[in-house]
Amino acid sequence: YATAKVKPLYANEELLGIQILRVDNASFWETVGFKTDDFILEVNGELMNTPAASVSFMNAMNTSPELIIRVRGRNDEERVLVFNQSDHEDE
Repeated sequence: YATAKVKPLYANEELLGIQILRVDNASFWETVGFKTDDFILEVNGELMNTPAASVSFMNAMNTSPELIIRVRGRNDEERVLVFNQSDHEDE
């Protein structure tokens, strides 16, 4: 997480998802396709609407061979980011 600034976003004590506040250039986050102000809605089919889901996302970043991430960007456009670990093993 050192190359990005992220925070859980709550409304009325309900977790809405994970907000990306900053993405550093040439970081893992940028490689995956995250942009500053993205909002992570779902990772590998799991909605990011509970604290346990956000922990699961952190673990998946280190252990999952593939991440499929649904995000909402600045203009409310939704997109799907796919990161396959095997495509980046030589980097």
